Amino acid sequence: MTISGYSRCIVFMVYVLVLLLGIGHQSRISAQTLPNQGVRVGISSWVQFKDNKYIQQPVFTAECWVKVFSSGLIVTRDNPSGEPSDWQLWYHHPRRRLAFITAKSPPDSYFFTPDNSITPGKWTHIAVVANGPAGTARVYINGVLVITPSFSPRQFDANTGLAWGGYYGNASGAYLNGYIDECRYWNRERTQEELKRRMNERLPPDDRQGLVGYWSFCGNYADSSGYGHDLVPRGKPEIVDIPDLPVELSCQKRTPTIVAAPVDFGSVMCGETRTRDIAIFNSGLSNLEITSIEIRGQDSGDFTMISPSSVPPQIIVPPGDSTLIRVRFNPLAVGVKLASLEVRSNAGNAAVYTIAMAGINEPSSLAVTPALLDFGILLPNEVPVTGYVIIRNSGNDTVRVDSASTSLPNVFRILTSLPLIITPGGMDTLKVEFAPLLFDEFRDVIRIYSGWCIDSISMKGIYWDGNPHLTIQAGEVSAAPGKKVNIPVYLRGTRSAQLAGVTGLTSSLRFNSALLLPNGNDKGSLVGTDRSIEFTLSIPDSDGIAYWLSCTAGLGNAVSTPLVVENTRLQRVDIPVTEIPGKFTLRVCEEGGPRLINIGDTLRLFPNFPNPFNPRTTIGFSLIEPGFARLYIVDPLGRKIAVLAERYFDKGKHEVFFDASNLSSGRYYYVLQSSMGTLVRFMDVLK
Repeated sequence: MTISGYSRCIVFMVYVLVLLLGIGHQSRISAQTLPNQGVRVGISSWVQFKDNKYIQQPVFTAECWVKVFSSGLIVTRDNPSGEPSDWQLWYHHPRRRLAFITAKSPPDSYFFTPDNSITPGKWTHIAVVANGPAGTARVYINGVLVITPSFSPRQFDANTGLAWGGYYGNASGAYLNGYIDECRYWNRERTQEELKRRMNERLPPDDRQGLVGYWSFCGNYADSSGYGHDLVPRGKPEIVDIPDLPVELSCQKRTPTIVAAPVDFGSVMCGETRTRDIAIFNSGLSNLEITSIEIRGQDSGDFTMISPSSVPPQIIVPPGDSTLIRVRFNPLAVGVKLASLEVRSNAGNAAVYTIAMAGINEPSSLAVTPALLDFGILLPNEVPVTGYVIIRNSGNDTVRVDSASTSLPNVFRILTSLPLIITPGGMDTLKVEFAPLLFDEFRDVIRIYSGWCIDSISMKGIYWDGNPHLTIQAGEVSAAPGKKVNIPVYLRGTRSAQLAGVTGLTSSLRFNSALLLPNGNDKGSLVGTDRSIEFTLSIPDSDGIAYWLSCTAGLGNAVSTPLVVENTRLQRVDIPVTEIPGKFTLRVCEEGGPRLINIGDTLRLFPNFPNPFNPRTTIGFSLIEPGFARLYIVDPLGRKIAVLAERYFDKGKHEVFFDASNLSSGRYYYVLQSSMGTLVRFMDVLK
C-alpha cells in the first residue's frame, strides 16, 4: 500500500493554516533601533533571491513602497541571460508612469498606467496582482486600481529568481535610482480591500495567508515570512534611514516577535527516522526570551525534540537573530502524521507560538488485499463463514508477519497460526471467521503487525434473522387550548426493515379536527369531522422518534381524540407493518361557554397514612383534570431528597407509596405540583 496524493494534500493544508498565524525564518544580521529604514538601489545595485517552488507560482501579488528619481525596474522575475523576462514592473520616468510587462513568449505589449500617475521623489505604494492561467492582472497605485491588463494565458514559469530594483543576476538591468521599502510577495491574489487595509502598517500575524516573502529592511535583508527568502544584495545597495513613511511601518514599532516556518519532514519508510532543524527568528528590536518548548497534537508521539535538552530551555534570541530547535520524526505507524511545536516566550505577537510539523510514514513492502473484507448479509443457517486476506511481499527482503488482531474477537476470529514468513515476491493468506451471536451489523479492522509496522484491513458483516417487521406508533400528548403541541411518531424495527431493503415510508395521522390544527402550510384533508395529515420519511438507522407533527390545540368539542396511524405504505420492499394509535388530551381551563370539567372540584393532597411511620407510608392526591403532576419529598432545609412521581396522570384520585428506609427520624414535607397549583403537607418518620 502507498500513501495517496490526497494524503500529501493534507500536509500542504497544514502549511496554509499555519500561515494564518504569521510565520518567520532565520537571519543572523543584526537589527538597529531606528525610526524606519529601507533599501537604496541604483546603477548596478539591486537585491534578489533565487527561485523555488513557493515563488514559481502562476498566481501572485507583489507590492512595495517606492520613491523613484529615474526610469528602471521595480520588481521582476527573470529567465537566464539572453531570454526574455517572465514579467516585470517598470517605471518610465519621462512620462511618470508604470508599465506591467509580460515579455516571455508569447510576447505582449507593455501595459502602461496613465501619464503622471507616479510623482518622482514622493513615496508611492504600488502593487501588481496577476493570474497567469487566466491572462489577467491588476495594477494598484496607493490602493487605487489604475489598469487591468489582459494577455495570453501563461504559467509564469521563470527559473532564475525574483529581484527588486533590477533583473536577477543581471547588473545591466539595474538602473533604477530610488528607494524601496516594505516589500511583500504572495502566492495568491490579494484583493483591493486587503491591499488598502495593510499598506500603511506592518502585517499582523493573522493576515499572512499566502505570504512567501516579506522584507522590511530594518537593518538587514532578512525575510520575515517564514520561508527563508533572505534577499542577497548585488552591487552596492544601501540600507538607509527613511523618516517619511507612515509611522506604523516604523522599525521602532516592533517588539520581540517570534516567527517560524512550517516543517515538512517528507516521507520516510516504515522503521526509518528523519531529523530537521527548525529556525525560530526574532524579527523584533529587543531580546526574545523562550521559556518553554513542547510538542503537541494528535500525532505528538511520532515526533521527538532532541535539542535544546534543558527543561525549561534557557534561550535568548537577540534582535534579527535566530535559534535552532532540532526535532526527530520517528513515526510509530503508517500514514500522514501531524503535530505542532508550541513555543512560549515574551514575543509581542504570540505568547504561545505554534509551528506546524508534518511527515508521512510510508508503509512496509507488504501489500494486503482486499481493502474491505465484506461477509455480506447472512441468515442463522449461514454462519459461521470464513474469508481470506491475501498478504504479498513486494520488497526485496523477507518479511515476518508477527501478529494480527481485531477489536471484536468474538465476532471476527483470526484462524491462521502466526507468525508468517513471506519471502520476496511471495504471498500468504490470513483466514478470518465471521461468527456473530446477535442480530446486527458489525464492522471492525484487522491490524497486521510486522515489527512495529502496521497494515490494516476493514471488515463488515450483517447477521439477520430474515423476519423483518416494522411498527409505527403515535405518541400520547396533551395541551391547553391555544397552546402548541408536538405529536411524535415512533418507528420500531428500523434496522430489520433496512436489511430487508425498505428505504422509506408514507403514512397518515388522523385526529379530531376540532381539537388539533396543524401549524405548517400543509393542513391535510378533512375526512368527516377528522383531519388527516400525510407524511413521508426515510427509514432511520435506529428505533425512536422518526417524525414530529406540530399542532395548535383548540377548545374543541371533546376532551381527547385518538391519533390514528393508517394507510402506511413502504418504499421498495413490502414487509409486515403494525400501526398503533396514540392519544391527544385537552387540558381544559375555564374560558367561558360549556365547561368540560367539574368546576366545584379542587386539587387535593391527602394526609399520608400511617403517620408517623417506619419505614413505609401511602400518599394520596386528587386531580380535577388530566395533566402533568410531580410529587416529591423535601427535608426541613428545603432540599429535595426524593421524587416519587413525575408524569402524566388522568383525572381523579391517585396513590403513591413512599419508603423512608434511608431517612433518619424527623419531620419531612411532601409537595404536589400540577398545572392547577401546588400543595404541601408534612409527615413524620419515627424509628
